Amino acid sequence: MDERLQGRQAVVTAIGGPEVLEVQSFEVEPPGAGCVVVAVEAAAACYTDVLIRRGRYPANRRKPPFVIGYDVVGRVVAVGDGVRQWRAGDRVADLCVIGGAATHVTTRADRLVAVPDGVDAAEAESLVLSYLTAYQALLRHAHVTAGSRVLVIGASGAVGRAALDVGRVTGWDVTGVASSARSDVVTSLGAHAIAYDSPSYRAELAEAAGEGFDAVLDAAGTLPKRFLTGLLRPGGHLAVVGFAGAVGPAGGGSSLGTLVTQVRAVVGSRLAGLLSRSRSASFYLITADRAQHPDHYREDLGQLLAWLADGRLEPHVDERFGLDDVVDAHRRLEAGGVHGRISLVVEG
Repeated sequence: MDERLQGRQAVVTAIGGPEVLEVQSFEVEPPGAGCVVVAVEAAAACYTDVLIRRGRYPANRRKPPFVIGYDVVGRVVAVGDGVRQWRAGDRVADLCVIGGAATHVTTRADRLVAVPDGVDAAEAESLVLSYLTAYQALLRHAHVTAGSRVLVIGASGAVGRAALDVGRVTGWDVTGVASSARSDVVTSLGAHAIAYDSPSYRAELAEAAGEGFDAVLDAAGTLPKRFLTGLLRPGGHLAVVGFAGAVGPAGGGSSLGTLVTQVRAVVGSRLAGLLSRSRSASFYLITADRAQHPDHYREDLGQLLAWLADGRLEPHVDERFGLDDVVDAHRRLEAGGVHGRISLVVEG
């Protein structure tokens, strides 16, 4: 950068509720070797950010102060020595985990994925975590193909809704579970709807399963894993994603405890599957998958962004907040009832 820029960032000043967030000014330093500076267009405000702010996300060991923001979409404004694949003006996305809620983010160049010009920044940002989670859990873990019968638990949430949208594009036969008030969301994306607040909920699931689903995506964490495994056909797969069920309206529950419970349940389901006609299960965590398969991360996110540019995907951004309204965005998250994603739209 020819001259130093003044940026703003949403800083977690202490572990706690939304009130611990402060928007502070900082000087944007020139990028080091192998790094770039990105001017942020949109950044995450998601449930994982809530867990991080509360100190309940095991993958984040930082102590306050630190900057919140799980992912970003923006444009490169400066490149460091040795960076050949990006130049100023390129539009990019990054799953940064920490630091995205800011006007400028410095990150490693090899972490970035190209974002097509012309797509909405907030919609593109929603693909980085929610859509990629649904896509990889079902295609990479469960190996679903066109015509596969898929059950999505938590279908009106960010990941569940993404699964319905991806399923519509890829030709899956999807059944989505949501509240009766949100069944229209499920059917509008071409899926069959089952209401979890129906008195005959479990019976309806069993009836819908018939001879068994090819895959079940658990994005809610509300049903026993053995029950869900029992809805699978022989050779079917249960994919449990992230911290399903870890965050409620009051913010109760420990994410670490939830993680341990989820993993134990998946291990139990795997063992049960070996004894019940070769059904299987896995626990999907996007940061672990990216670290193990960075090529899959780039390829899959690139595919989703291409579908967005072609108008094939219909991501739903429930609300948009400015960076200065980050406290209100987190209060909205903690109030519950978000259907889709909340995004921070950043203006420099």
